Amino acid sequence: MSLNQDWFNEMIDKDNQILETYRELLLLIGNFQEE
Repeated sequence: MSLNQDWFNEMIDKDNQILETYRELLLLIGNFQEE
């Protein structure tokens, strides 16, 4: 049971990292388009 919880938390951490990277890329693209 705890193993599944650890795996679930690990997947959530990976998703959060991807979302943060994606958001940073969108901000960079937005800044680039403004100039």
